[in-house]
Amino acid sequence: LQPWREQRREEQKKGFTYATVGIVLLCAAALGADYWLQNRYIEQQQAAISNLEAGKAKLSVAKQEVDRLTEMLDYIAQNTPETVFLSSIDYKSGKVIITGVASNDSGVAQFMRNMERFQYFSTASVDSITAAKGNNRFKVPEGSEVKEFTVNMEVKRDPNSEGGQK
Repeated sequence: LQPWREQRREEQKKGFTYATVGIVLLCAAALGADYWLQNRYIEQQQAAISNLEAGKAKLSVAKQEVDRLTEMLDYIAQNTPETVFLSSIDYKSGKVIITGVASNDSGVAQFMRNMERFQYFSTASVDSITAAKGNNRFKVPEGSEVKEFTVNMEVKRDPNSEGGQK
């Protein structure tokens, strides 16, 4: 064989070896990049799952609070005497403030006794009770016993506790 053929074969072998090593390195780099991207994606998904679980926990607490407030409103609606008409119910800072109109003082007293029996309310206290004056929502005859009232009650977080906001 002629020397140039031998030389060409050696160059082809070297070229093939270099190409093979290059392809192997390129494949290894691609596999490494894929591995890194897959791990990054998994970490992002795990972080998203953690965020969702934290949000779910917050929503669970909020749902319990809504359920408790719904139970309170149902109790108030079912245990308001027929002679008492409520005009507003506010819930602020662990207190329920109820305003309304009653046909007489005994209606207000009965309403307060009913509210004190509820597991989530502590002792009810009258903030104000005055002779009702008519307004654009209702008319009051002169000399009647109709009373406007405001009642405050602490809300218990735990119905088994003695004070409010436990």
